[in-house]
Amino acid sequence: RPFLLLDGASLQRLWGPLAERICEAKRPAALIVAPSSPTPASAPWLVTDLVDQLGLLPNLAVLVPRDAAELERMVASAAAHDGPAAICLPPWLADAPGASGNASEEFGKAAVLAAGKDAALFALGNGVALALEAAAQLARRGVAASVIDLRCVRPLDEAAVLQAIKSASAAMCVTDGLEFRGFDRIVSELMARSDAANCTIVPCPAAAPDSLDSHDRRARRIREIADRCLEALRSSGASKATPIASVRAEVAALRSGGAAQEEQRQIQAVQLSPTIAPWVAEYSKVGTRGLYLWKWCRHGLAVTTLPCVPSSLHDDVCDTKLLSILLCVLLDDVADQHGKRQLLEALLDPSARGRLSGLEGLSKHERDYAALTWRVWDEFYARIQHYPRRQEFAELLNFDLLQLDNTLRYSHLLNEQLNLLNLAEHDLYSPHNIMMVCFATLDLMCSPDFPRSEVGRLREAVWHAQCMGRIGNLLSTWRREIADRDFTSGVFARAVMEGDLTVDELLTSERERIEEVICRGGHEEYFLRRWQEHRAVFHSRIGQLQLPGFSRLLEGHERMFRMHIGSEGLI
Repeated sequence: RPFLLLDGASLQRLWGPLAERICEAKRPAALIVAPSSPTPASAPWLVTDLVDQLGLLPNLAVLVPRDAAELERMVASAAAHDGPAAICLPPWLADAPGASGNASEEFGKAAVLAAGKDAALFALGNGVALALEAAAQLARRGVAASVIDLRCVRPLDEAAVLQAIKSASAAMCVTDGLEFRGFDRIVSELMARSDAANCTIVPCPAAAPDSLDSHDRRARRIREIADRCLEALRSSGASKATPIASVRAEVAALRSGGAAQEEQRQIQAVQLSPTIAPWVAEYSKVGTRGLYLWKWCRHGLAVTTLPCVPSSLHDDVCDTKLLSILLCVLLDDVADQHGKRQLLEALLDPSARGRLSGLEGLSKHERDYAALTWRVWDEFYARIQHYPRRQEFAELLNFDLLQLDNTLRYSHLLNEQLNLLNLAEHDLYSPHNIMMVCFATLDLMCSPDFPRSEVGRLREAVWHAQCMGRIGNLLSTWRREIADRDFTSGVFARAVMEGDLTVDELLTSERERIEEVICRGGHEEYFLRRWQEHRAVFHSRIGQLQLPGFSRLLEGHERMFRMHIGSEGLI
């Protein structure tokens, strides 16, 4: 069996022949690839760079030793492997005490060097010794961290990764100074398609500056690894993500009756303010949604309003947001009707308010409907005029409302041309209908002390909360929408894209058959996994804000999910 010893520069020069003659042909050859420079400070090709480059070659197993003893075992493994393999040499081989203990010699298997349930430190090459020392520091501070030498990046030992993150609240991939760019994606995908609890993926700190000597650089990096894990654990608090199996069980419990009745009781106890009640009464003359929906929305707004809103404006901004939901319902019900594009555009266009020219043939009901919609628009804008930061965030609010407009237009287009149904556009457009990002902007208008420097981070977090809300709404309404012949929900898009249903079958099949296909195809479970994924990112981003009270927001959005499921068929 041939072994080829290359440095980073040679790898680039020989890339074409290596790819064609060895990797694509699945030849049983082994590459040993070393950085171009022997010192860590000056090496232009550190091990994670090599890993990312070699990962582009087809059919190639990629291994990374942590010390000389493991290198010897990997050479033997590569010689016995039935196909091409590459061993990436670190710039220098670790020689830390204990680094070689309990090593697995099985090809493609990770080595668990330390066990712990609080944090998971995955490591490659020289990063293994750093991870072991960081775990020792964490242990002295009351945190049990597991250390897993990944050893083989391709094929990755997914079972070992999953086992480590099932109980962990924080995970990090410790490397030689550069980021292993694919690792966060790999772990996120594993969590999304498994029953493992979501944990925060923590970025590994960069190498310390060269101005420090080698010992100080190493000590500083180990301390930063431990500190970042501790910070992530503090942010997670007691609100660890619920495994997907537990979410399924909770959904089943809520649907079974008892828990759902408790949800409904609390929502029914909500009293609409004297400001909002007259608008709901006006809506009841032209719309079909019952009082329960408005109480449900008002309760949900109370538990998800940003904690930076002062108590003096809390109820006021909740009522303003409830008015905007009423407006969204008015617009959405028109978007769901065939042949009402002109009416929808007139209701969306601020310059057209109050004018029905060009809309001949409208019934009295439609004229009354349009008149109420325009009055709600006017009331909405009048209410926000006294908010302390209205002018500062006015342009942002207009942008957020344009996203809602576009979503409504897409919904109308989809209802008229159901063959456009696809999951990508559903995920892109439909979350705006939940309006969480718009609500966050209204909250910022009322928040004198929120730092403007954190607006971007907040909006990213709230985008994921908005997706969580959309999924909760989807799970609680898709059965009702079959009877309404409204197939814009994501479960229908996924069923069509996966080949379980055709558009013609959606339009012609009985309700029972469509429901049975959706349930059998696991399409609800798919969105439950997506909810968990969005929840994990929301949790991480909110934790990074480090502002008073924001850690409690996750509980509010989890409550929204329970409200959605508990109110299936009622909203």
